[in-house]
Amino acid sequence: DMVQQQIEEVKTLNSIINSLEREMLRLKKHFEEAVEKRNETGVALIDRNDELCILYEKANLQEATLKRGEVAVKQREDEVRSLKLEVAELERQLAVCMKRMPGVPELEEKAQKLQEQLQDQRSQ
Repeated sequence: DMVQQQIEEVKTLNSIINSLEREMLRLKKHFEEAVEKRNETGVALIDRNDELCILYEKANLQEATLKRGEVAVKQREDEVRSLKLEVAELERQLAVCMKRMPGVPELEEKAQKLQEQLQDQRSQ
């Protein structure tokens, strides 16, 4: 009886051992899959990091270009402002000269009429 009981106990223990070995193999496979997935995720992370670095470099280049453009626009605005002041000064000087020589507009009209008469005479 005792031998039979021990044989049954050995069979039960062998069954437990076999089921634990199967579970161990399943867990090992699951672990290997998890390690593989982790490695793939790590590689993807490295790739994304490289892409991010490239995007930051592009953004920095665009910011530098934008700053250069803003500086150029500011220079052009200053130049336009200066030229407007110069034009205003020249217009003022012209007005002063026109006031000093009141007959100039009449002389310009007379010169224009004479030019027209000359053209008429040449065409006849």
